[in-house]
Amino acid sequence: MNFINWEDYFDERIIARGEQYFFNNAVANLVIKNHCATATVSGTRSYRVEIDFSDDEITGMNCTCPYCQDEGYDCKHMVAVILALINPNFKEIDVKKLVESASDEQRTQFLQKVLENNYSLALQFKSLIEESL
Repeated sequence: MNFINWEDYFDERIIARGEQYFFNNAVANLVIKNHCATATVSGTRSYRVEIDFSDDEITGMNCTCPYCQDEGYDCKHMVAVILALINPNFKEIDVKKLVESASDEQRTQFLQKVLENNYSLALQFKSLIEESL
């Protein structure tokens, strides 16, 4: 499935947050039936997302989260479900094999970039390193 210009529905900040949910495997119970995809996205709470589509075009979206229900905005949960729809093989990645296939330099550069952009992970990594000293 490939939705044309789906990013146009969302602010860049919302896309980045939705990507985090997707990459943290927060999307579950994905069902596609009659041009409608439904899924549950778990974070602080679990929310139900519905994406309606026709061919390669999104025709409607809804989420049970307060950002969507109370404010009327398209949300990070919708982004996570769209990413699951357009990347159906995501869960088939063998992370251990992927990490082992990277060079030391690639692993170091990637880890530095991730830790610079995620304070919580940087603290976890610092604790891990300090434990081994």
